Amino acid sequence: TDVDRLDALIDLKFVINGTLGKMGLSPSAMVDAYEVVLQANEQKSATLNAYGKVTKSADFVKPEPKLQQLLDER
Repeated sequence: TDVDRLDALIDLKFVINGTLGKMGLSPSAMVDAYEVVLQANEQKSATLNAYGKVTKSADFVKPEPKLQQLLDER
């Protein structure tokens, strides 16, 4: 049911947020990390390669350096 799916998804959020907290990220750093990954994902095109993976444009900026910066600021 939708209630069961919602319950399971919220449980996953607890696990994810708890794990991020154990990594030393504050709630605001968690939001910042989400935004970094969201921006990177929004740069990807709707084109799929031969393996069915979404392609990246030539000016794609990887999220890893910004994520590392967030981790370094813990």
